[in-house]
This record gives sequence, structure tokens and C-alpha cells, in this order.
Amino acid sequence: MPYAKDYKDFCASFCSQIIKTENFLKSFLDLFSPGDRVAVLIIPDPDAIASAMAAQFLCIARGISCDIIFLSETKRLDNKKMIEILNTDYILFSQADLSLYDKFIMTDGQPSHNAISENIHFSAVIDHHPVKGNIEADFTDIRPDYSANSVIMAEYLMALGEKIPINIITALYYGIVTDTDRYRRLKISRHAYVIGYLTEYADLEALRVIESEEIPYPTLKIFAKALETCSLFDETAIVFLNDEEIEFAVTIADFLLRVAGVTISIVAALKDGLLKITMRSVRKWIDIGILAETVGFGRGGGHAYAARVDIPVKDLPEEYRNLDRSTCEKFILDNILSCVVKKTF
Repeated sequence: MPYAKDYKDFCASFCSQIIKTENFLKSFLDLFSPGDRVAVLIIPDPDAIASAMAAQFLCIARGISCDIIFLSETKRLDNKKMIEILNTDYILFSQADLSLYDKFIMTDGQPSHNAISENIHFSAVIDHHPVKGNIEADFTDIRPDYSANSVIMAEYLMALGEKIPINIITALYYGIVTDTDRYRRLKISRHAYVIGYLTEYADLEALRVIESEEIPYPTLKIFAKALETCSLFDETAIVFLNDEEIEFAVTIADFLLRVAGVTISIVAALKDGLLKITMRSVRKWIDIGILAETVGFGRGGGHAYAARVDIPVKDLPEEYRNLDRSTCEKFILDNILSCVVKKTF
């Protein structure tokens, strides 16, 4: 049973965080003026989508025009269902005219995470990933100790003190659920207050619909085909996908961790001249995010339990450029799993 002092420390920490968030919120809102056109740029997943919806609401609540722009198209079933059920309006980057906007925000990500966003000056970056490189933005709120970016954005909205639309509350709840693997990856106990608030007001029926999305039969066949490529190296499962299957990389990586004896899953695929590697781990002594950053030839990063690396094929050593299944497995064994064995990260 916790000591009374632990409870007092918890309360003091929580009160301190409320004050900190109120100050951050004021600094964030002071960035914008009536008449500004603002765009929130994200790499779409539930946490990022929810965070963008919250940032958009903060802007609109102050009379500022704001659009959500997806840096990439999302084909994952849960993302598409979330967007449909929660009425999320967005514009694809390929169809957006950036000259229409005065200021840019990035949530649940950093400019260095995507080559497209590196050339954009951001007014604000709000994220929960470890800081990578120098972030040149007018305002930054980076909290690597937070389990989900949706927790940060929920605190912002609670500090705003205005009625929050139920679709945004539901989105933030779902963003936390997905990024924490249903709270199993929660890092900070005071997140419980935010989760309790969102749970009370979220549309749980809408969440049930989002999470119970049926898998179309053609998708089942794609899963079966992908899993046929699965190889097991000690406790690591490796799957190689073609470009049509890449949208299922995250789902397959998560699924592989349910296989008995598998503690690391790696899903690799080729797309648009890039070798895209998605990684998951349940080994507590391995930080997959740091491991992703140490892989040469490309850009990578993430969390201790989930990360991704994008490597231009042209930057690979000659011996790996013919990236069929066997060559891809060799690259992973030589440049990723070797680091795990040697503990060089």
C-alpha cells in the first residue's frame, strides 16, 4: 500500500502539471491572430488524428481558421472507421495548397520524422516522442514521459475551460487506448485523471463500432499471404510485405507479438523507393525507439515498444539493394538484430 507521502507527492505533481499546462496553452494560443489560416500536419494514426482534432478545436474556439492535413494517405481499417464515425475533416498533403496558410502546427510528431515536413517552418510542435534533432519552431511542448500525445491535448482542452465536442473527447480517448495498448503502457499515474474525464464523456458506443470493424475477406487473404513469409530468428519474427500490403504493417507487427515465444516483431516492405521497417517489442530491456535511431542509411525512431525506420534503397550498400525477401532478412539480421544481440544501443 502506498505511503501517505506518495499520495501527497502525487497531488502536488498533478497541481503543478495543471499550472504548467495552463501556461503552455496561453503561449500556444498567443501564436495566432484572428484572420490567420492555420494547418495541422500529421502522419495519421489514432493518436495523431485525435491530437489534430483537438488542436483544430483550440484554434476554431478562438476564431482562427484551421485545417487538418494528412502527410500520407491512411488505409488502415481502424483509422478509416475512426475518421468516418467521428466526422474528421482532412485534406491530403498531395492535394493541399500550403500557400493558403499563414501558420503550421504539428502534433504527435516532429518535423524530422518526415522528409516532407522538414522544409516547413512550424509555429507549434506538440509531441510525446523523444526529441530528435533541433526543432525549429516558435513554440514546442515535447513530453517524452507521456504515454500518448492525446493526453497532452486533453489537458490543453481541459485547461481551456470550454465545452468540448463529444467527437473530440471520443477521439482523444481512442488515441490513448491505442497508443498505450489499452493502458498497459501508461507511464504516469496522473494520466488516470485525464482518462477518467474522457471515459465519463466519450461516446462508448461509437468506440465499440470503431473497434469492431469487420475484416473484409480480401483483407484476410492478404494477411494469409503476408504471414506465409514469416521467419523466426530466436525470439524475433520477421515478415516481408509487398507494396500493396504495406498498410497492414502495424496490424501484422502487433499480431506477431501474440505468437508464443515472439518478443520482437519486424515487418519490412518496399514502397516508393524506400525500405520501410516497422518494429514492435515486449522486451523491457530493449528500447525499440533507440534501436530504430541507430540503424544507418535512413531515418527512424519511436517509442521503447514501437518504432519505424524508412531507408532509401539507393542509400543501402550494394549487397542489399536487390531487396527480395532473403536480402531483406539479411539486412535486418546484419543491421538491426545484431545490435540487439550486442546491446550496442
